Amino acid sequence: MSEAGLTKNAENILEERYLKRDEEGNVVETPDEMFERVARTMAEVNEDYDDDRTMEKEKEEFYEALSSLDFIPNSPTLMNAGLELGQLSACFVLSPMDDMDSIFQQVKNAAKIFQSGGGVGYTFSRIRPCGDRVKSTGGVASGPVSFMKVYDEMCNTIKQGGKRRGAQMGVLSVQHPDIEKFIEAKDDEEELTNFNISVALTEEFMDAVHNGENYDLINPRNEEKEGELNAEEIYDKIVSQAWKNGEPGILFLDRVNEDNPFDVEEYPDHYIDATNPCVTGDTLISTKEGVFTAEELWENENDLDVVVDGRLSEEKIKEASNVFKTGTKDVFNLKTKEGYEIRLTEDHRVMSSNGWKKVKDLKAGEKLDIIDRETEFGEGGSLEKGLVLGWIVGDGQIKESENRVTLHFYDKDTTISDKYAEKVNQIIREPRGNGDYEVGVQKIDRGENSVEEERIRSARLYEITKEYGLNENKLQVPNALFKNGRETAKGFIRGLFTADGSVQGNVEKGVSVRLSSSELNLLKEVQQLLLGFGVKSKIYEERRKEGERELPDGKGNMKKYHVKSQHELVISKDNLKRFRDEIGFVRDDKNEKLAALLKEYEIGPYSEKSQVNVDSIEYEGHEDVYDLTEPETSSFVANGFVVHNCGEQPLEDFEACNLGHINLAHCVTDGEVDWDKLEDITDMAVRFLDNVIDASDFPNVIGYEGEEDAITKRVNENRKIGLGVMGWHHMLMKLGIPYDCEESIEKADEVMSFIQEKGREVSRRIAKKRGKFPNWNESEFDEPMRNATTTTIAPTGTTSMIANASGGIEPIFAVSYIKNVLEDESMVMPDQVFEEMAKDGGFYSDELMEDIAEVGSIADIEEVPKDIKPLFRTALEISPEWHIRMQAAFQDHVDNAISKTVNFPNEASKEDIKEVYDLAYDLKCKGVTVYRSGSRQEQVMEVEGEEKEEEEEEIEKVLERRPRERPSAIEGTTQKINTGYGGLYVTINEDEYGLFEVFSQIGRAGGFTQSFTESLARMISLCLRSGIPLEEIIEQLEGIRSPEIAYEEGEKILSIPDAMAKALKWHKKGRKTAEQKQLPTDENEGASSVKEMVSKGMNPACPDCGAMLTLTEGCRTCPNCGYSQC
Repeated sequence: MSEAGLTKNAENILEERYLKRDEEGNVVETPDEMFERVARTMAEVNEDYDDDRTMEKEKEEFYEALSSLDFIPNSPTLMNAGLELGQLSACFVLSPMDDMDSIFQQVKNAAKIFQSGGGVGYTFSRIRPCGDRVKSTGGVASGPVSFMKVYDEMCNTIKQGGKRRGAQMGVLSVQHPDIEKFIEAKDDEEELTNFNISVALTEEFMDAVHNGENYDLINPRNEEKEGELNAEEIYDKIVSQAWKNGEPGILFLDRVNEDNPFDVEEYPDHYIDATNPCVTGDTLISTKEGVFTAEELWENENDLDVVVDGRLSEEKIKEASNVFKTGTKDVFNLKTKEGYEIRLTEDHRVMSSNGWKKVKDLKAGEKLDIIDRETEFGEGGSLEKGLVLGWIVGDGQIKESENRVTLHFYDKDTTISDKYAEKVNQIIREPRGNGDYEVGVQKIDRGENSVEEERIRSARLYEITKEYGLNENKLQVPNALFKNGRETAKGFIRGLFTADGSVQGNVEKGVSVRLSSSELNLLKEVQQLLLGFGVKSKIYEERRKEGERELPDGKGNMKKYHVKSQHELVISKDNLKRFRDEIGFVRDDKNEKLAALLKEYEIGPYSEKSQVNVDSIEYEGHEDVYDLTEPETSSFVANGFVVHNCGEQPLEDFEACNLGHINLAHCVTDGEVDWDKLEDITDMAVRFLDNVIDASDFPNVIGYEGEEDAITKRVNENRKIGLGVMGWHHMLMKLGIPYDCEESIEKADEVMSFIQEKGREVSRRIAKKRGKFPNWNESEFDEPMRNATTTTIAPTGTTSMIANASGGIEPIFAVSYIKNVLEDESMVMPDQVFEEMAKDGGFYSDELMEDIAEVGSIADIEEVPKDIKPLFRTALEISPEWHIRMQAAFQDHVDNAISKTVNFPNEASKEDIKEVYDLAYDLKCKGVTVYRSGSRQEQVMEVEGEEKEEEEEEIEKVLERRPRERPSAIEGTTQKINTGYGGLYVTINEDEYGLFEVFSQIGRAGGFTQSFTESLARMISLCLRSGIPLEEIIEQLEGIRSPEIAYEEGEKILSIPDAMAKALKWHKKGRKTAEQKQLPTDENEGASSVKEMVSKGMNPACPDCGAMLTLTEGCRTCPNCGYSQC
């Protein structure tokens, strides 16, 4: 062990990958100096805040945690903290929109991230499907999978920060029309070699799977249905492909969104649901051109300028996307005590006095915001037209049988009948060619004691009412009024209130303007129209119950009539002033009465907040729902409510994951969890990771609107951190608990809930000192938080090797293994906890460790006590069910995602894979990754039996020939060719008869890759010396594929045999040299035993040292040198 408690293996890893180097590549710091560099850089952030923790005090605590290996941050933090590069995050999320500029801007952005040492996840679900129309060019789209190939080639050319290879995750929604192409995208292992891929599944899809139903495919260009597929068949295709080679993985999107503090739409690492539901088609949306229903805007297909609330932006108008249909969902009617209503899905968020809240989380009496400013109106109409239409709805009559409209005036209203006749004549003449047409006032005499009555009748006016959609029932606000000019709407309200409204009350009891009607929907529509003028109101339902009532009969007598329930819309408080100033009455006496009452107020009526109170939320059925995206405030005004847009703009884009891992193996004392130590490490880790955000120098990438530093802006808005764990299996071993038992599941729940709870406590405490994260008001947190998320379970491949701990929450892959240390030497590497137990138990021996290393397991090792064996079951020995149950236990207490691989033996069936997927869904996991040992290359190595026999017979005949003798001197050339396993040097010598022999060198002598390469070269040499035609040798070798693919001068190098075939071919053509062009390769080859790999024809060697790679936490790592592909 070193001064920092490091094993020799950890020291080698640090020296190879992490320690600071000078310009010539020489290591210029020790591991302790690296820990000091990282601790100092993080602690210096404290100087930017008025903190009670000094920089020196913080540095000391950070250093202690790092050097004791209690806590290790993600690799970029160790590599770059305090250095010029300064990029400290491991992974980023970028997602292209559906246009060429965005698609290729994200290619450029990703290249910058790879250069800085990060990996990238993308959702490609917004790109229109293959074959879809492209309006700008008249052509057809190539679809998301084709663009993924562009991203893959870009990744091939970039090496992450000079130290890490580019890693990419691609996700596609199961509802995308190209989903079948995506599922099979990696069937050919030469394609998308730098991508892991996952399918994003929805609850709706899973319901369809279990019910044996079809589900809809949605075109992201217009959010319209483009077809349907059988859900069970698609599910089986995913399972089959995962069985075949481990991809695609699956993600349950709705689970991701449920736990996200922002209700965003990107698969954890990558994509968020592109089909989130929102509001119903009849919802009124306020735009720059007036108020339209969501369905009308969807049919229009144009981008919008929407009105936003004054509390969210000083600017009234914001650019927004077009409205898109997001599916058919369960709809709920949100009613308020004031009468405002909106129908929307239960997961849609509205602005409350406590910030954004989902409808399903609202309680009766909770206050919601309604718009606090006037809205906008469109064009068309006139004040006169509005006045007439308002009177028709109030005291008019439409007779469709006579094609005639009658305006009635009773009692005091007769004082304005002449004015109305003028207005009717004005609107029915020009430009209709009715210049000679004129209507007048007709007096109605019903006897001496009857109420004064007058009428205006017009057939021409009937035509206008039809244009506005009024009919005989006429108790409605014409839909066109919401889109006409402001004066038209003002006239309508003025006319209606003059006909059916009144001024009531006094200063002592309260003054109000009231509108009565038997039609409740009319009052609700008027309430919406009033908001356009900034006038709030309240509706009282059933002020007078339905029943028999004596009323004047118009002839001076009283008569019983059956009357409907009467409802009232009431305007009060400071809204009276706005009504007086903006609208008013046609009759002077009503205007004068209102003015006189308002004048009596000494300090004016009380002001009324732009808020309403929740009354009820009721289920209304299943129907189409719609949404739009306004990127700046993420809001719009719907039925007067301030609502959140939950559509295509994912909040996770341009974010970075900022990770660190607690070494749980260090939190056990005397066979019990050391809760005090775990709490102290958690406290320190949250402070450390929060400082990482301020200390990091993120790549300057361009956002959707062309803004620079999009990552820096987004990361600082949400300040997400991901505190995770490693050494979980080691902790269980020390506690004496097997990985695969109920007690371990319970302990997982206990430990992770403790970390999450304590982590959030620390985040709240930091928020009080340094301030909450800027987007806190949009989150679902009740108390201020410093960080939008605090916990995750991420891959710990190399970092867990540094800490000598089991990776993440994975079981160990072997109890003991063999590590290559020198060219021809190796050493046995037993699991540290097992070695300690063996020594304490008195059964340790070097021979025992060697025997275990031969097989990796102790299941059949008699020298190991039976009571210890269950503690050390390896990943392949633990059943898939326990893998999933463990993942689910941790998932319950993790804000983000979990990186976990379910390992299967090679003989596992497709049904076994399907059962694990179903269990992951039932246990509410957010996603699952599987790997069946040896599955990646089986399809490549299958050869027809007869062909194989014929080939063997031909080789037998050739080998009967006697090889020619080697001369003492011979000439040749050496080529250097890039392969997925490093630079391959191929020397080809010739004698007087032609090509004579081949020598090859790659990696370290004695390593798996070099021994294979040397043996292949010897066999080629034997064939050449035995007279086998060169063309036949090339034909046999060329095209053989391996997991690692590279490029040489634009040509794919599929494997080492393929590289040697090309070397022979190029030599024959006269090519003497080949420039090296190092390219990254497939990142998802899995672990298996040496015996199994060789039998499968696979090469699982580490490209750096030649040792065997293992698959754990969804990532390939090398236990020999620390190489990691994540």
